[in-house]
Amino acid sequence: MLNCIRCGGKVSFFDFIKKTSYKNICSNCQKAVDDGVKGYIQKLKSFILDNYVGINEKDLMNDFKKEFGLDGLDFRRTEYEIYEESFSGRIKELKAKEERKVFLEKVSSGDENSILDYLNDLRKNTSWAAAEGVKIEEYVKDIKAVRIRFNTRKVNIKNINDKEIAKLWLEYIYWDIWNIIRILFDNTEILKEWIEMFWIEGYTIFIDKYGHESDGCILSVEAERNEIGKINRDGFQKYILNNFTKVFNLIISEDKSIVSHYEQYKQRITEENVKKEETEEFKADELNIDNIDWFEFEILIKKLFEAMNFVVETTAKTSDGGIDLFAYNPESVFRGKYIIQCKKYSGNNKVGVRDVRDLYGVVTAERALKGIIVTTTNFTEEAKNFAEGKQIELIDGNYLKLLIQRYLKNQNE
Repeated sequence: MLNCIRCGGKVSFFDFIKKTSYKNICSNCQKAVDDGVKGYIQKLKSFILDNYVGINEKDLMNDFKKEFGLDGLDFRRTEYEIYEESFSGRIKELKAKEERKVFLEKVSSGDENSILDYLNDLRKNTSWAAAEGVKIEEYVKDIKAVRIRFNTRKVNIKNINDKEIAKLWLEYIYWDIWNIIRILFDNTEILKEWIEMFWIEGYTIFIDKYGHESDGCILSVEAERNEIGKINRDGFQKYILNNFTKVFNLIISEDKSIVSHYEQYKQRITEENVKKEETEEFKADELNIDNIDWFEFEILIKKLFEAMNFVVETTAKTSDGGIDLFAYNPESVFRGKYIIQCKKYSGNNKVGVRDVRDLYGVVTAERALKGIIVTTTNFTEEAKNFAEGKQIELIDGNYLKLLIQRYLKNQNE
């Protein structure tokens, strides 16, 4: 015979086998406990709905037991459990809502990683019409610009001698760009304080006028947020071919890669910072690779390879064919030319297989000993698989920190 854990009285055999919520409480206490449970659940429900997100069910159950003096209660199927099952979906919804709220607060405060995550969420969850391969490449915080690339419609230049065909192709291109700009503008109101300009770059594999296949950026558009907001959309969309270049700054070529607005910006910054590179003392002990800009990152990689006994040259910041640094090793075993690309990424952005494949093509064309991609983040699995067995070296953020510790910090000591 059991004793009731609430009043100490006897729990009869019939009480024990009855289909009550608990198996160690007497029938006299059953109603009082059930009423208490219902009242507690109602209070709990109001509390969750009005105030609380991120609920821990075990903690709530322990609180419940303590409140009713039932620490030894052996549950079968209580009102609480029935309630928890029916309400768990609402709890998850509230959790997600609170997480989204915190995320958007970070976005609106200008957190760089959160801005990139927001833009990538937009990219994944939005239909870009005919535009393919849309990718958020970079957020340039200094001038509040976002760089986006997409794959343009393929075109055979040899078949566009006819002006009407060329005009039709150009109109298609304008439509693709306009759709990207429109979607970005309409969905980034929360970022208007942090994004003032969009750089759209179109990449393609095309047949040049000599009949050779080539791959590169053939167009670049600079779109300012203020100008986008002034557009009469109905009139613009009806006469997009006539209006496009009046509103946006466009660079386009039919048969060769162009120097994009982003590359022109990098070139200007490089020229402004040449003296900085020559005069500033490099302090590896104070370095945080996550907080430096792309120019400082390139300087860092140059100094790192110089510390590893390479002779390093920086390429001009134009359409450099996928090369940031040329490195030469004079040692007999390692003698040869190395091609280095610097990828300063943030957040969860990873270097993809296309970048690795492009570098491999440059290594082959330049007859280099090896190609090296250095990034602050990581590489996709597809990129790693492609590089395996080839003269390509992938240096991710973690490995880069080890190299800095070994070659630069030790050098300063």
